[in-house]
Amino acid sequence: MSGMIRRLRWKIVGISMLFVTLVLAAVFTGVMLTARSSLEQSSTRQLEEALRGEGYDGQNGQPCFVTEVYSSGTVRVMGSSYYQISEEDLLALVQECLSQQEESGLLTDYHLRYLRYDGALSIRIAFTDSTLEQSALRAMAGDLLLIALAALVVLLGCSYLLSGVAARPVERAWQEQQRFLSDASHELKTPLTVILSSADLLAESAPAEEQTYVENIRAESRRMKKLVEEMLTLFRAESVRRETAFSEVDLSDVVTDAALRCLNPDGGCCIPSTRGCRSPATGTLWSV
Repeated sequence: MSGMIRRLRWKIVGISMLFVTLVLAAVFTGVMLTARSSLEQSSTRQLEEALRGEGYDGQNGQPCFVTEVYSSGTVRVMGSSYYQISEEDLLALVQECLSQQEESGLLTDYHLRYLRYDGALSIRIAFTDSTLEQSALRAMAGDLLLIALAALVVLLGCSYLLSGVAARPVERAWQEQQRFLSDASHELKTPLTVILSSADLLAESAPAEEQTYVENIRAESRRMKKLVEEMLTLFRAESVRRETAFSEVDLSDVVTDAALRCLNPDGGCCIPSTRGCRSPATGTLWSV
């Protein structure tokens, strides 16, 4: 009984924790996506200010620099001195940004976010460092993970306690069922024994024309007694956990014993002995 209730409680805990985990995952995913979008919008506004010639030194955010590419191939650099980029790296950045189809994006190899504006005479590209943005997202993800783990631990304890309350009516109903089986079986066994005994005595003195009724009483009483015994067996099986002990059995000995008991020349059962098999009807002894 305790094992069944324990499994039921853990099943309730598992279902509730799965639901809570899905809800937390959805909420934290929404928070991460919102934070990422907010950081991207903030960086984009800073890049737009840099394209207009404002905010190079990071007064309103990350320091930025702007490259202006003319049709002749000349590249002019403006902006903060925060970035120390060689001429080769700068040309590689410009070439990669010009090859991108999107006007804004992230250059993961360089940890830079860019915004491109195609003008009539030149192409202006603003860059800003994305390291702080990525660090903020990683820090937020770590904080959310710790919060989620702490929340799951607390909710696990609460779920287990609440599962006990939820399983209490089931446990009470089970105990009442077992009590009913025990009480009903014992209450029915005594009158059935009296009925069977009385029917046996009645069969000895009843007239021949009444023997049919007596046999009906005996047959139904035996059937009812069998049902009561099965109820008691079910009650004992559910109330007491029995461990089955297994051992090795020699099938040859089992077959030989069955043959000695049931297969004998006289056609009846025999009694095995050390010298062979003796028939209880004739006393004949033979070997197998």
